[in-house]
Amino acid sequence: MNGDDVSLLISIIAAIIAAIALGWNIYRDVILKAKVKVSLHVVTLYHEELPEKPEFIRISVTNFGPGRNWGHCLILHSFSRRAIVPG
Repeated sequence: MNGDDVSLLISIIAAIIAAIALGWNIYRDVILKAKVKVSLHVVTLYHEELPEKPEFIRISVTNFGPGRNWGHCLILHSFSRRAIVPG
């Protein structure tokens, strides 16, 4: 093997390693991405000892992907059903 053959062999090996790295990055970022299903419901609580029927907002999050997902913070305030009439 002369010098040209060695440099060609090194170039081919480097191209194969680069192609494998590119394929892994595409697989990791596109195929293995996190998948999350979020649902939001307004729920009314019915109980025989409570004269009023309080309403709550229920949020459920389900992880369908292989990665970890983090929920940080959720703050809900009570709200009024009164209509605001401009005038």
